[in-house]
Amino acid sequence: MAHDSQALQHLVRDRRADLGLSIRDLADRSIDPQTGEHAKQAWISKLERGEPTEAPKPWVLRGLAAGLRLPEDTVKEAAARQYFELEVTASSDETVRLITARAETLSTEDRARLAEIAEVFARSAGR
Repeated sequence: MAHDSQALQHLVRDRRADLGLSIRDLADRSIDPQTGEHAKQAWISKLERGEPTEAPKPWVLRGLAAGLRLPEDTVKEAAARQYFELEVTASSDETVRLITARAETLSTEDRARLAEIAEVFARSAGR
């Protein structure tokens, strides 16, 4: 299944179905390799049902990537798309950059969380 341009909600639901996992199984497998923390079953369930959830912390995204057997970039891009209305595009030199469509409309808290995600992404890419 192609995962391009999907919001996190759809990416998680579709990939979990592709892997034949229950939400509990996915939560059990979604362990952040850096902290050892697990994504919570209740949060995953709310996400998939389209209920309001807080934007995930970087460790949750790393855990989901592990649990879903997807590249971290794919999961982070889906989260940026869903929670911050951002699109990710590749530059001509194949590096990934976040392009904000409506940066001015983000709250101070959302900009801070986005900066945190970007920092984690940059560190995980070895920059």
